Amino acid sequence: MAALVATGIPSHYSTAIGNVIGAYCNYLLQRNYTFENSSPYRETLLKYLASCATAWLLNLAFFVLIQQITPFGVPLTQFITSFLVALFNYHFYKRFVFHARTQS
Repeated sequence: MAALVATGIPSHYSTAIGNVIGAYCNYLLQRNYTFENSSPYRETLLKYLASCATAWLLNLAFFVLIQQITPFGVPLTQFITSFLVALFNYHFYKRFVFHARTQS
């Protein structure tokens, strides 16, 4: 994002572009290294995009909930939220997105 802003691209576009690039890189790394999945891209990509949407909604929900029920400031709230969403993502990827099919 910082590199895009430095080139003169407005910050709201830069963060959106950075988010898409980050999601794409994350997809490739999770698929090829973390889970070593060999399923066709068309099988995993739609599931991954659904997981991105779910994670975004969870991030929002956790953040709002934690802010409402704790006295924590924004940085700590976002840290806890990010941790919870990361845990969700790992287990969701493992069980649904990059789950290797067993051959019978």
